Amino acid sequence: MDKEQLQEQFWNEVGEEFGYDIIKSKSHPLRDAFQLYCDKKKEERFSQICQELEWYDAGDGVEYEVWIDPITNKLYKVEIEIVRNFLDMEEVSSLHEAKFGKNK
Repeated sequence: MDKEQLQEQFWNEVGEEFGYDIIKSKSHPLRDAFQLYCDKKKEERFSQICQELEWYDAGDGVEYEVWIDPITNKLYKVEIEIVRNFLDMEEVSSLHEAKFGKNK
């Protein structure tokens, strides 16, 4: 095991056993280090989950979609944001043309 792997193993084991107690402490000298480490781990896991997620359902199609983690089968409600780009709008002659393009 190299130095980085040993350090990772140490942090994982110590963090799991004592980290949250240390973070709750107001005066422990390692409090900020453990908080930073836990935040980093959460961010890494969040990033990993986001990369693994697969689209599952359109939700309401306006405010949210539903995505699934194929490994755990956990579902996630994901808020969506619609951005309207009026700078690139184009005039159309009908709703049909807006949805499907011009008839040829």
